[in-house]
Formats: sequence, C-alpha cells, structure tokens
Amino acid sequence: MMNIRALLQTASLALFLLLLWLAVFPGAERFPVDLFLRFDPLVSLGTIISSRNWIPALMPGLAVLALTLFFGRLFCGYICPMGNTIDISDRAINGACKYERRITPERSASLRKVKYYVLLFVLGTAILGISSVFLASPLSLITRLYGLIIYPSLVFIAHGLLDMLYPLNVKLGLNFLAYAEFQSYRFSGQWFVVIFFIVVMGLINYAPRFWCRYICPSGAMMAIVGRRPLVRRKGYLPAALIAASALRHAPRAP
Repeated sequence: MMNIRALLQTASLALFLLLLWLAVFPGAERFPVDLFLRFDPLVSLGTIISSRNWIPALMPGLAVLALTLFFGRLFCGYICPMGNTIDISDRAINGACKYERRITPERSASLRKVKYYVLLFVLGTAILGISSVFLASPLSLITRLYGLIIYPSLVFIAHGLLDMLYPLNVKLGLNFLAYAEFQSYRFSGQWFVVIFFIVVMGLINYAPRFWCRYICPSGAMMAIVGRRPLVRRKGYLPAALIAASALRHAPRAP
C-alpha cells in the first residue's frame, strides 16, 4: 500500500507536470503555471534582494519559509518536484539493481556544509545585484529538466509515431492526426541541464537524496530556518498508535 508520503509526493509531482503541460498551450495565462517556481524561497528571496524591489508575486516562497519555522522542512520532503523526482529515480534504480551507499557518517557531516556554501554564493551575488538563483534553484532546475529535455524528447517520439501512422490516418480519414504537430522549444542551455541531471542521478549511488542533503541551497535555507521547528512531525503518529493499541488491549473493569 502506498504510504502517505509517497501519495503526497505523487500528487504534488502530478500537479507540477500538469501546470507545466498547460504552459505550452494558448491561454496559459489563465492558469498559475509558475506556481511551483514561486514556492521556492531561494527564488523569492534571491530575486527580491538582487532586484532591490518588493515583488508580491513571490510571496508564496516567503510563506513556505515561514511555514518551515513551524513544521520544519515539510516542503522538501513532500512537495518539492525536484526531491520527488529524485526519490522516484532512487526507487527505480535501487529496484533494478541493488547498490550499497558509500557515504560514511563522518563524510556526511562534512558534505552537509556544501549546501550552505552554495547558499552563501547565491545570496552574495544577489546582494551585489547579480541574480544567480536560476543556476541553483531546485524548482528552476527541475522545470528546465521537464520543459527543455523530457518534453522535447516526448515530442520527438510523438512526431516519429505520427509519421509512421500517416498513411493509416489518411486512409481512415483521421486528418486531425495526419496533420497533427506538437510545438517544441530548443535552448542553448539544454546540454547543461542534461549533464547536470546525469550527475545528480549518478550521485544517488552514494547516498539517497544526495542533491537535497548536500547541495541544494533552498534546502540549506530551510534547514537554517527550520532547525528547531515549533511543531515536530516525527513521533506523534507512532506515539498515538502505541497509545491506541495499549487502550485496546487494556483489561476492562468488570
């Protein structure tokens, strides 16, 4: 049975992909297609600092940061499409070929500092008036993966299938399929995205969620804010289940 975390991750990723798909079609301005991008606190804070302007449209990212103060890194574990994609890839790779993690606890403690250095660099450039958030923001990177790599690849495959089925579609009178065409976009940064995600997925071999744990600057920001969350998620459900079990099996009074 799918646990609650996997269910929320799947729903979040499905909504993200739906909004990304809607962005391709005319009238996309009617939908909040950039909703998830606005949820990234690094994009919000970095853009506001570098532009020297208060941007109301980026408030969702600051709201996520405020919620982190109460609930910890809830966004990282359940909502972030980047983390969800990495988790799905981790389960697929580990299911296909079992592998051993190679990060020792000592090495892990040392590597966790990297994401804070990346955060310091991004915010430092923002203070200087240079916006570098889109080089390291997880929501920006995952949007480019699906929008600039996966979507054009699917379009290429779809066009190949339509070409193969063209004679059949003409004979059947399915002109809307015979002359169907999907719009695709090409950008100069596509190879950077490909290489970046090959490295990110390869690092799964060393530790689960390697990017999230050791590199992600947005995760570093939320780790600082949510270091001591006012409401702790862990422990409540197990404790409640134990208490309920104890009451169920307790001897009843005659």
